Amino acid sequence: MTSTATAILRPETFARRGIPIVDHTAELDVTERSNPFERPYKIRGSLRLEWSTGEAVVQVKSERPRPPEPMEVWTGSEPTLVAPWSLSVLGQLRDVASKLAERYPWEMPAAAWFVLTDEPPWVPP
Repeated sequence: MTSTATAILRPETFARRGIPIVDHTAELDVTERSNPFERPYKIRGSLRLEWSTGEAVVQVKSERPRPPEPMEVWTGSEPTLVAPWSLSVLGQLRDVASKLAERYPWEMPAAAWFVLTDEPPWVPP
């Protein structure tokens, strides 16, 4: 779930191209990237995806006001750091997890894990 593709691509891209959101490998070949302090932040390149029944190459061309912000996602055994674009699969997960963390006494990684697995985090009574 924490691949480069889920941090960059929108859910619609996965659906339109028949790419599974999980159980794929992704490799980003960057041809141009702005300095993180430049505005707007630009990145261009190609993303090669492979999964058990296919493969695809998706061109990546993005220009945003700033680089993506890192977030921690719980993998089931440990937190891992990813930096998703706001409209990507993980960017949308960040939005939902953030709202849950505001509403409940959960940390962001635990809230994201809940969204993915339906397992509520333990909280003290």
